Amino acid sequence: MLQASHSMIDRAVRSGIFAEPARRARSAGRCGFMRRRWYMAVALVGAGCMLFPALGRIPVRRQQEARVLLVARDMARGGSWIVPHFRGKVRLNKPPLAYWITAAAFGLTGRADSAAVGRFPAACAGVATAGMIYAIGAAAHGRRRALVAAALGSGCLMFIRGARLAETDVYLCLFTSVAAACFLSALLREESAAQWWMAGGMASGLAFLAKGPAALLPVITAAAAVALDRRRRGTRTLTLWGGTVFLAVFLPALWYLVVIRLPETQSAVEAEVSALLGGTDHPGPWYYYLARLPVAFIPWSLFLPFGLVRSFRRSFHNRAERFILLWWGVTFVALSLLRNKQQHYAMLLLPSTAILSAPIACRAIGDRGTWRGHWARWYLAILCAAGATLGAGLAVAASFKEVAAPEVIPLAVGLVFLPALAALGLLRRRPAAALGAMVMTIAAAAWMYAAVLVRYVVAESVFPELARRARSPMDERYRL
Repeated sequence: MLQASHSMIDRAVRSGIFAEPARRARSAGRCGFMRRRWYMAVALVGAGCMLFPALGRIPVRRQQEARVLLVARDMARGGSWIVPHFRGKVRLNKPPLAYWITAAAFGLTGRADSAAVGRFPAACAGVATAGMIYAIGAAAHGRRRALVAAALGSGCLMFIRGARLAETDVYLCLFTSVAAACFLSALLREESAAQWWMAGGMASGLAFLAKGPAALLPVITAAAAVALDRRRRGTRTLTLWGGTVFLAVFLPALWYLVVIRLPETQSAVEAEVSALLGGTDHPGPWYYYLARLPVAFIPWSLFLPFGLVRSFRRSFHNRAERFILLWWGVTFVALSLLRNKQQHYAMLLLPSTAILSAPIACRAIGDRGTWRGHWARWYLAILCAAGATLGAGLAVAASFKEVAAPEVIPLAVGLVFLPALAALGLLRRRPAAALGAMVMTIAAAAWMYAAVLVRYVVAESVFPELARRARSPMDERYRL
């Protein structure tokens, strides 16, 4: 009888009766993995749709971008890659990573006079930043809210404007986001903390090579997070953090040690530090970014105050929430304490701002019976109306100027149709579809501006004579 029972069990196992739950578990695991990959792919493709179209249509107007492009062109045409030169003079005010990346793009394509080629690596860095927003948001809030965070980050004014230009800010934003993701993983995964601490240190070093000491803000954030977490305090964590600081300083120090023998190095470093801490070229009050950050985060600005309050309440018992709130706070305080203040510095705040705002935007999707959900849906409705007005205005402007570009008709139709689709999603109580339609509306508006209307925009201010002379012989070549 016992042998018969054993034989029945063997036949059942071979026939797959007891293997079915295991198959279902493996299938569910594969579906979850594919779903995670799809979410990340949607975040990256959405950011790419914001940044890549019509990269070369906008002429080079900012002196910051002109410096990067001209220094990179000098490198690509046989100049020194160790000692950057701008219009025949040594330029050591900024570390060279942005120059190297742009010069590599020029060298690989053989088109050192193309603005689109020079801006392509910066746009790729912007897409990667959206991916890092998703990764950090997934660790803190889950995949769906992380996807919303990536949509908010890649669909705001500062991101669309700044990540389409060959400037240093987008590289700094990318590598500080990578460093923050590594430090958050180190705090959440004790068994592999050492690898994540070292990876974060290397990312901070690359960020330092991109623009300078602002790269250390994620390192300071990690130190504050460890100090507030009793379970992470200890000699081992302190040692790992010290190794992180060493790596963050070691990578840029290699370049500085090579160029330190030049007489221009000391004066350039002193001038940069003086301009950073006590310069008066771009002075601003301590509350400068309180006013400018909402402008940079248009059209999602009103989500941020509620996101900060929500994150503060949850930070007492949630490590990931505490880290993201500290990241935003440390960056905001550091930028506010600097005497020199500029709008594009606020790009450092965009990843953490998008992640903090995403749960509030998701309340329009999930919280149907609360005042927060009603408020979020009304806000989306107002954005739909504003998007429809903007779309109609851009379409009329394009027709008024009698633009013959082939992109005008489909973009004009999209700018009118997409806000209507978003409004329909709200009426049918599908706020997720409404939010997606609003993000696509912003992408279409960015395309319309970059591809069609930018040629009719007149600059509101006069740039310095140096930038004008640097641009003048290349301005027409930079228009594709």
